[in-house]
Amino acid sequence: MAARQHALTLMSRKETLETELNAQFSILSANQSTMNTPLVDPEGFPRADIDVWAVRHARVRIIEIRNDLGNLVDEIATALTLVDKDDAASGSTSADGKLMTNGAHINGSGVPEDLNPFARVDEVAPNSPAASAVSRFSGATPGLLLTRDLFSFNRV
Repeated sequence: MAARQHALTLMSRKETLETELNAQFSILSANQSTMNTPLVDPEGFPRADIDVWAVRHARVRIIEIRNDLGNLVDEIATALTLVDKDDAASGSTSADGKLMTNGAHINGSGVPEDLNPFARVDEVAPNSPAASAVSRFSGATPGLLLTRDLFSFNRV
């Protein structure tokens, strides 16, 4: 459960950074500027129609936030891998001998008893992520196959 909490904390931090990134972009918009708009006029003097200091500060902060977000997304990916491993390890048996995952009884086919499929895979496009997942897991339980029923999406 600690891995799940860590992943949620990282996602919360990501949302905070995205909010700050939007605030910095609004500073640029308020000054009719972008990340590439020149801050000097054709004669080389600072433009009088924009707050040059605010635009420069916002640009620097945007670059910092983008770098932080990139690192944070990598951390989140690692954390989600750990969450998935924890979830797989947390499968246990109930009193009636059926496998349980996160409190849901699993029948012999590996499907929770209380779920009905909401979709069925009727096509896997060649060279798609689904096709590469199937070929990567040869010999193990494949990810997405034709006629595979979809019961739920994993959540964090």
